[in-house]
Amino acid sequence: MSIPVAVIGTGYGNQSRGFLLPPCAPDGVNHVEFFKESKPPASYFLAKDYGHCDMLDEWYANVMSFMCKSGTGPRDLMRKSIGGIVVAVLKSYLGGSEDDLNAIVDHPATAPITLDPVIYVKE
Repeated sequence: MSIPVAVIGTGYGNQSRGFLLPPCAPDGVNHVEFFKESKPPASYFLAKDYGHCDMLDEWYANVMSFMCKSGTGPRDLMRKSIGGIVVAVLKSYLGGSEDDLNAIVDHPATAPITLDPVIYVKE
């Protein structure tokens, strides 16, 4: 039995905020490793210009920005992008329509944030 996996990582998750704080998603134990260990079908999206907590609601993201490095882009665009990816993946595997997922994978620039890289392994 295969279970579809969608991994959404951030470009700043492996960077320290400073002040002797470690990265919130350090290399070797973050989204990259999780995707490498995932069995197909698996998709990977890197929100290149955002941090580990930028997907949270504004209040929580502001609080967490003291511990985790944040991007400079609008967080609402990060949340919209994640929402779109989640809906596309769910529609693909629960609704039987891969159109939205294929659109994001084939044309990542349609997302309101930079997704780079985008990888989709079907088998």
